Amino acid sequence: MSKIKFRLENWGKTVLFQVIEMDERFRAERDKKNIFHSECGLVVGSFDAPGFDFDDNNLLYLRGYLKKCDDNVCVKIFYCEKDAKDYCLKIICALRDWAENWEGWEENEADTKEPRENVYEF
Repeated sequence: MSKIKFRLENWGKTVLFQVIEMDERFRAERDKKNIFHSECGLVVGSFDAPGFDFDDNNLLYLRGYLKKCDDNVCVKIFYCEKDAKDYCLKIICALRDWAENWEGWEENEADTKEPRENVYEF
């Protein structure tokens, strides 16, 4: 079973991110956060709902205790296309690191699903 399946798109200076599926072991409960510091500098967290931190480009929130927000599409607009593309790569790097190294996981299970265009699964 994969730890996360997400959609990530770059439209010029805009980044769109949506969690399609996520391993529930990382989901935060009310008044509790789960945090993972990835090697590429992005902090992956779970608190209330998926989203980007608008004041800090180094925070990405996955699904949290507000389950009604699980399908939210997160949007972040950058000043230039290069920054948006770099941020997409940073998200992929961070979520792969999270999927492989978060201390809350048990042994990884093999995943044999074929990826779709713009949909990533780790």
